Amino acid sequence: MKRRGDIVPFDYGVRQHKRLKEANYPHKIRALPHVIERIDLLSMSVEDAAVEAAATNQIVWLQRLLPLVASQVKDQVGCDTTDIAAARGHCEAIKLIYRCWVQPAGSTFANAFSIPKPCYNFDILEALELAVKNENDKIARVICDKSGFPGEILRWAAKHDNLEVLRVVYRFEDDYMEDLYRAMIIAIERGFLEIVKFLTMECGEGLLEYAAGEFGFSCPLVTAIAHGKWEVIEYLDTQGMYLDESEDFDATALERAFASAAGKNQLGIMTYLQTKKKFDRTAIDKALNSAASCGHLDSVKYLCDIEGYELSAAALDKAFENAAEDWNLEMVKFLGGKGNVSRASINTAFEYAMNEPGIFRGKADDQLKMLKHLHSKGCIDPEVISEDFAHVARNCHVDVVEFLYSTGSTSISSDIVEKAFRKATRENSIEVVEFLYNTGVVSPKSIEDAFLKAASRGDLYVMEYLFSCGCKFQSLLEKALCKHSSLPPRVLLFLKQKQEITLM
Repeated sequence: MKRRGDIVPFDYGVRQHKRLKEANYPHKIRALPHVIERIDLLSMSVEDAAVEAAATNQIVWLQRLLPLVASQVKDQVGCDTTDIAAARGHCEAIKLIYRCWVQPAGSTFANAFSIPKPCYNFDILEALELAVKNENDKIARVICDKSGFPGEILRWAAKHDNLEVLRVVYRFEDDYMEDLYRAMIIAIERGFLEIVKFLTMECGEGLLEYAAGEFGFSCPLVTAIAHGKWEVIEYLDTQGMYLDESEDFDATALERAFASAAGKNQLGIMTYLQTKKKFDRTAIDKALNSAASCGHLDSVKYLCDIEGYELSAAALDKAFENAAEDWNLEMVKFLGGKGNVSRASINTAFEYAMNEPGIFRGKADDQLKMLKHLHSKGCIDPEVISEDFAHVARNCHVDVVEFLYSTGSTSISSDIVEKAFRKATRENSIEVVEFLYNTGVVSPKSIEDAFLKAASRGDLYVMEYLFSCGCKFQSLLEKALCKHSSLPPRVLLFLKQKQEITLM
C-alpha cells in the first residue's frame, strides 16, 4: 500500500488557515466582496480541515468533512488523518475514518460472507507504527480491528517482532492461511522465537498441511537453518515443523544451508545438519570455500576434520585464492599445509592480494605480509606484478608499492611507472608520488601534466610536492596562470605566491 502522491494537488497540505473555503456565509457577508476576499486569505481546503479535525479529535466536524473530500486525494487524506489521529491517541477519530472509508459498503448480511475490502488504499501500517512507538495499545487495537488489512498487519507484526499486535489480528481461517504462513516464515528468518512459538502452538499443524498442498512455500525448519537461527532451529525440530513428515529434506536446500552455516562460522548448525544428511565431497568443498571466503578458520578446520573427507585440489586452490584476496595470512598458511597449491593458483592469489583494500580486509600491513609470503614461494610470474602495478599505485600503501617495484623492477617498464605516477597524483598519497618520482624514470612532461591537472582540481598538496621537485617551474607556472579563468581562487593565490618566490 503506497501513498498516491502523484495525484495530490500541488497546494495540498500547504495552506494552514482557519476557515473552510466552501462555507456558505450569510447574504450580508457575501454582499461585501472585500470581506469575502479577506476571508479567503484565512480559509483552508476541505482536506486541510479534515486533517486538523482529526488532529484535535473534533468528531462532529470530521464527520461533516469526510464526505466532502475530493476523490483524487482520498487516499492521501486517509493516510494523513489516520497517522495524526494515531500519533495523538484519538481512537474515535480513527474509528470514524475507517467507518466512512475503509469498512465495506453493502448490507450486513452480504458483508458477513466476504472478507472486508477497503474502499481506498490507505497506508495503515504507518499509523500502526506510530501507535506502537507511542505505546498506545488502545489505538493499535483499534487500527487492527478496523483496518480490514489483517494480512498486511500480520506480516508487519512478524517483521517487527510485535506479538501483541499479531495476537489482535490473528485468525485461523482459510482466507488467512497464506498470510499466517508468510508471517511465520518472516519471524523464522529474523529469529523471533516468541512469534514462532505462538504460531506453531496455535496453528502449526494446519499451516504445514496448507503449505504442503501449495507451490512455492519453503520449509520452516530449512528456512531457520538457512538463516542460522539456532534457537529457532532447536524449537522447530522438537515440534516437527518440516513439510515432509519423513524428515527427508530437500538435499539442495540442506547443502546451501550447510555452506551458509560454514560462511557464518556456525559450528553448532553444521554439526546439527550432519545429523540430517551425510554430505558428499562436493557439498563439503562448497562449504569450505564459503568459510575460507569469509575468513572463518574454525569452520575450515572443522570441515577438513570430517571423517572420510579428502580435500580436492580444485577446492584447495579456490579456498587458497579467496583467503589471499582477504589478506588472511593465517588461513593461507593453514591451507598451504593441507596440500600442494598449484603454481597458477599462487599467481592468482598474488594478483588478488594486490587489489585495493576492501571493507572486510585488514590493514595495509596485512596486505604487505600476504604479498611477501606468496612471493617467498618463488613462483610468481613477473608479468603479474607489471600488469597491475599502475593499479596498485592508485590504491595501495607506499610500502606495498615499494615492495612490488623492488621485486618486479625488471619487468616494470618506464611507461608503466609513468602511468602509475599519473594515477598516484590523482588518487593516492604524496608518499607514493614521491617514491615513483624518485625512481628517476618519470619524464618532465608527465610532471608538467600532473601539475596542471592538480591545479585544475585544486589539489594543493600534489602541486606543492611537484613544485619542490626542483624542476624549472617558471614556464609551468605561467602555463597554469593562463588558465586563471577556470582555476579555483585558492589555486590562483598559490600560483602567484610561487611565482613571486621564483622571481626573487
